[in-house]
Amino acid sequence: MVMDALSERLFDKTFDSGGRLAARGRVLEAVVEEFLSGTFFRRRPPKTAGREEFGREFAEKFLARCGKADKHDVIATATALTARSIAGAIRRFLPVGEFQEMIVAGGGASNPALMAMLRRELKELEMKLRTSDELGLPAAAKEAAAFALLAYETWGGRPSWERYPMPEKKTYVALLRGINVGGNRRVAMADLRGWAEEIGLQQVRTYVQSGNLVFKSQQPAAALEKKIERKIAQAAGFEVRVVVRSAKEIREVMRSNPFVKRSGIDLSKLQVTFLAEAAGAGARAKLKALPGGGDESKVGESEIFLYCPNGYGSSKLVNSVLEKAAGGAATTRNWRTVNALCAMCEEAD
Repeated sequence: MVMDALSERLFDKTFDSGGRLAARGRVLEAVVEEFLSGTFFRRRPPKTAGREEFGREFAEKFLARCGKADKHDVIATATALTARSIAGAIRRFLPVGEFQEMIVAGGGASNPALMAMLRRELKELEMKLRTSDELGLPAAAKEAAAFALLAYETWGGRPSWERYPMPEKKTYVALLRGINVGGNRRVAMADLRGWAEEIGLQQVRTYVQSGNLVFKSQQPAAALEKKIERKIAQAAGFEVRVVVRSAKEIREVMRSNPFVKRSGIDLSKLQVTFLAEAAGAGARAKLKALPGGGDESKVGESEIFLYCPNGYGSSKLVNSVLEKAAGGAATTRNWRTVNALCAMCEEAD
């Protein structure tokens, strides 16, 4: 829609036939990034890119932002905006790794420049690009076929929102491992909130600088871990392991800590280590056999409760030791942080 409007405005052509105009231009990266930060692209589905959003008024605004750029650069930039908005929606709103291919139909399937850009974007997502023609439906027949299907289903009393209900939103906590420690692997919490919102997480809040996110999502925890890890690697330039727990699981941690019930316990000396993967019987046996010195531990399948009377800083049961015994990644939080995160979950629910 934007590409067509700009082609008509700049070249007196109803559309960019064969993608030839875009192919001769250079993408204005700053313009693409600016428009991708707009409200529409962050909004969760269902939504539609109608003329009320991307009509002539938007095209004029887009053209003004491109300034004195070459006309072909403007078309190339609008084409890139289209391709990257599609890939961005996949990153934000679809479970990571669940889909292996995208099927394209409509006029865009006949634009080699657009298809090449989209193919590059999808390659990063390990998705294959195909056209509906390959599957027996002419790309030009997309709208006719879609309206026929909608009419058939509606006439049969089968509205789509009853057959395909949206998953229920849940409150989650994401725990980042090993950031902002000793001046290394720095991540500002404002940046972290922004990155989380960019991948579609909602009602995002952070707690202290150790990397704790509370948010809502319709996706499962495993998909969220990979999605957050990928975004941090892309935005921060280094990898961070992320452990996600549901609000229900955090409440269970609060309820099941055995040390809290013991009289005379200093709550400020309590820690909880969250395992990225549930520990099997062999790993639990190794964890239980670790010498704690004056420290105590209670090992569960997914968490390890610690009581360190002399402080966690001098403990023999630090995170790296527990990871080695468990055979996988883990991250540790003090009891005050766990309490705060549980309270934030309650507020979100």
